Amino acid sequence: MRKKTNYFDYLFRDPLTGFPRHHTPRKIFNLLLNQIAKLFGLTYVLGMPIHMNIEVNNTCDLRCPMCSSGQKYSRRKRGLMSYENFTKIVDEVSPYLYKIGPFNLGEPLLHKDIFKMIRYAQAKNVAVIVSTNGNAMDAVKAEQLVDAGLEELIISMDAATEHTYQQNRPGGNFEQLLKNIRTLMGIRAKKKSRFPFVIINMILMDNNIVEMDEFVKLAKTLGVDKYNFSTYWEMYLGDSVKEKHTGKLKPKSEEYKNIMPSVMRVDNRCSWAWSGCIISWDGTVIPCCFDYNETYRLGNVFEGGIRKIWNNERYRGLRHLIRQGRLNPPLCRNCPRVF
Repeated sequence: MRKKTNYFDYLFRDPLTGFPRHHTPRKIFNLLLNQIAKLFGLTYVLGMPIHMNIEVNNTCDLRCPMCSSGQKYSRRKRGLMSYENFTKIVDEVSPYLYKIGPFNLGEPLLHKDIFKMIRYAQAKNVAVIVSTNGNAMDAVKAEQLVDAGLEELIISMDAATEHTYQQNRPGGNFEQLLKNIRTLMGIRAKKKSRFPFVIINMILMDNNIVEMDEFVKLAKTLGVDKYNFSTYWEMYLGDSVKEKHTGKLKPKSEEYKNIMPSVMRVDNRCSWAWSGCIISWDGTVIPCCFDYNETYRLGNVFEGGIRKIWNNERYRGLRHLIRQGRLNPPLCRNCPRVF
């Protein structure tokens, strides 16, 4: 049975971390405008985005079989966003945003300025969340994450044993990853800090569902704040061999079709087109992370800012399609967030 959402608590605290929301009068007013547009299905949104992922790089050190970056079936050019361009985006949107994720399809800890970026966004009263595979998180970087004030760190493991980890995270080192996590938790405890809130994540696939109980035990052993199981996203839109192969990784049992954290269940339809977006490393704005080949480009943030794009003809057209039903935009057909 799904846990019933406490909307009052949800309004004032992050449902995963329990940390207070970064409210200001301006953000609350913007949130109301945003939610009114979503509630009535308006294609023109008076409010600005309330959350955003800013892809600081799309390079990675692993070769995960389910990932367009690791398997290199994404046709996008590889690159890094400069610190200066990152701060330009943050300066425009921080008065409205509650959360920023400086990642999309890549390993953010490979970016040399990631800690400066985290500090900059946090100083602008925006919660920062980072998703990492954790292999590059040595003791120095772990301490920098704590010192930067990062609020939430998701570590993608997808396994509870060395054998399965090598299948799902090729190129990674399972024992080193465990050591990295223990080091991070030790540094956080030594500094008597609450940050970051650490979550280890397992994307449920056919080869790891038997390790779910062991994953729970591993989380307790590592001393992290939370473990999480998430739905396998059948994330391919093309016809290449590698893209088609990803469909074979999903669990065969329907029981695991829509296992998502409770925060994903607040809405019974997609809200991303009304509440947030993805900005790629080169400034391209796309509706969500499902669009790994940028098939639905909405504009470029470095050509006039996000406000110019947020209600342009293409963005409003996308909202209209989504309002008609999930099967209208091809991008949305396999997305487990829309149900």
